[in-house]
Amino acid sequence: MPVQLATFDITQVIVTFGVIPINGYAGDGDALTVEYPDERETITTGADGSVVVSKSASKRARVTLRLGRASPAIPLLRAAKASETRLTRVQPFRIRDLGGGVVHQAAQAWIGPPPAPSFSATAPVEEWIIECADFESVPLPVPLGG
Repeated sequence: MPVQLATFDITQVIVTFGVIPINGYAGDGDALTVEYPDERETITTGADGSVVVSKSASKRARVTLRLGRASPAIPLLRAAKASETRLTRVQPFRIRDLGGGVVHQAAQAWIGPPPAPSFSATAPVEEWIIECADFESVPLPVPLGG
């Protein structure tokens, strides 16, 4: 069997919170992670061995963005958080993975508590939390001929 070569390119992952482009990720570790705070499904086994899978209606997600101190997104996120009102707090959030052919998105998302300031001899990393009420993953359309 021939060897398969796969390439991942973080520049092909386009992230936005409202109109704010997210870039300038930390150079080590994960650039961003998605967690589901609620169980997506519960599995119950009956006394006779029958199994029932109950799907949750929750589509909540928590996205952690690991940004290097020089990230141009940091002052924009700070300004958005500082000036949020009831009308501006909730924004759309989108992760477009062009290489993986999928969009992860939420129509209703908001910035969690901002990271506390930190200082060190090397450039610190700030972890920003985006809370999503209705996170979903949708495949990108396949281009014609491909």
